Amino acid sequence: MANSPMFLSLWEDAVPESLVSGYPTYQLKQAVGGETTYCITSETKVSASRVAIEVGERPAEQGELLRDTSLRYIADWTENLIYRQRVESLTSGNTGLQDIQKSFCKSSLLYFVNTFCWCLDPRRAQHPKTPFVTFPFQDDALKWVVGLIRYGRSGLEEKSREMGASWMAVVTSVWLALFYDMREALFMSMREEDVDDRTPSSLMGKARFCLNNLPEWMRAGWVEGGANDNSMKLLFPETKSSIKGILSRGTAGRSGRATVCFNDEFAFVEDSTAVLAALSELSNSKIYLSTANGAGNEFYRMADDPATNKKTFHWTLHPLKNEESQRLKRNEPDMTEEIWASEQEINYEVSTIGRVFPEFLSLTADDIPWIHVQEGPMVEYESAYDTYTSTDLGVSDPCSTLFMQIKPAPPELERYGKICYCFFAEHEARNMTAFDLRYYINQQNYHYRDHVIDMRTGAARDSGHRTWRDNLADDEAKPYFSKFYHRNVEPGPPIIAVGHVHYVKPTLLVMRKLLNIPGAIAVSKHGCPNLIKAVQNWAFPIDKNTRLPIKDSDPNHDRWSHACKSALYLLDWLAGKGENTGGKQEHNYPALRLSVR
Repeated sequence: MANSPMFLSLWEDAVPESLVSGYPTYQLKQAVGGETTYCITSETKVSASRVAIEVGERPAEQGELLRDTSLRYIADWTENLIYRQRVESLTSGNTGLQDIQKSFCKSSLLYFVNTFCWCLDPRRAQHPKTPFVTFPFQDDALKWVVGLIRYGRSGLEEKSREMGASWMAVVTSVWLALFYDMREALFMSMREEDVDDRTPSSLMGKARFCLNNLPEWMRAGWVEGGANDNSMKLLFPETKSSIKGILSRGTAGRSGRATVCFNDEFAFVEDSTAVLAALSELSNSKIYLSTANGAGNEFYRMADDPATNKKTFHWTLHPLKNEESQRLKRNEPDMTEEIWASEQEINYEVSTIGRVFPEFLSLTADDIPWIHVQEGPMVEYESAYDTYTSTDLGVSDPCSTLFMQIKPAPPELERYGKICYCFFAEHEARNMTAFDLRYYINQQNYHYRDHVIDMRTGAARDSGHRTWRDNLADDEAKPYFSKFYHRNVEPGPPIIAVGHVHYVKPTLLVMRKLLNIPGAIAVSKHGCPNLIKAVQNWAFPIDKNTRLPIKDSDPNHDRWSHACKSALYLLDWLAGKGENTGGKQEHNYPALRLSVR
């Protein structure tokens, strides 16, 4: 829902837009004659998903758009810079003209940004400091944010990287503090260095850079290094307004009130549910900004909710970016599928950083022979084949059960392997006892071969000194009242559980090997949606300092781990080599077995 009211100002007596002085915007540089431009000179496919790209220079043809070494189009700010210099010259020492400029800025956020604000990008080797000249999507975004603040509403910005979202939050906050009395803007992020390390890498550092590049008469009494410039807090004596920073923790925002709160990279916040609760009364206008980070967080939940006020800043909206510049970026050596999905494509399905199973494919592509998410007969129950169950038993956690059949691999993929492990159904719920689980499995009326569990959990004893295995296999079990089902139930036939004492790391290798074999694993799109999301989002812990996954640790124990472990137990039982117990598999099943009726 992006159709919120659009405004340039919060001022009731704002100068009408038609009377605010017009400012020149950007152009794209075109070749006039004699210029050099850059282009792709060669592309060599080195793997199914990687291409080695060489970039070279050539003489530009007259009239074509010029590109830099990253293959982006080059912005031309000449006319805007001339206008800025003219305004600076006319207002120098002229308090009357200064007051007029202040009224224009207070009346139009876009005028303020395009006439006075500057950005800094150290990655630009030649011209790191550039005028902030807004692109059309940024005009739309800034007016949208002003509308949200004016009406006291919240919104969400899902974005590709390098779309200027952080700078837009900064200039909006600076604009509020300079031209409106007793307003407070908040920046929130995960680490203190992201909020305020006094360099333009941090949000508060960007605000200082913006302020220092304004005329002194426009800074509302703020002076860098003075009494009104503190760590995580900028104060403006003339307006009694402020810009502050807070950290995104469960207690963030429990005290205090703000005009607007910009929550940066919210998809990466730990315990985002608790942070949301803490922010609930902090401000009427909370703007959540982030690249994608899978589906296991509150940012995704809000982004996926049709009622959310949302703006999407995909890289295709950026006038300087193009297919060739993105293809070059996509094939940089440090660019993984997860990083690309997160930072460029706003793809929640495969954007979780540090995924345990990046090999799991859910989206089709021309050069991929098999994707694991399937529809049709391959992932539908067929009575001709035995059914296997696997359960990650939950005491305080959910019981997560998967139903699987072993079927012949698709004929066109038989050169890779002969069988396919086909997951066709699932069930996950909390507060189930062994008898509840037994009842559920028996109610499905499939023809079962094996019921696999983790034997360590299966041997855990309840208050009656009985184990999960005992209760699943009890051939004298009688009807009982189930608190889970809220009625009397008949447990049904005994379930004899099998499995190993599982350790996670060896089972990861088994599943990865199978995921890399085209046609070896299939998961029903409609029958196992939770398993699909779990495999897409289960991840290793992230180092808070480096923001890199800690891959020598065990994966996270979270909402996604239960279904994943259930799959791991089953695949390890059927296709592993007994690494978990240090022994040899006791069973010796044929690769494919038809049930005998």
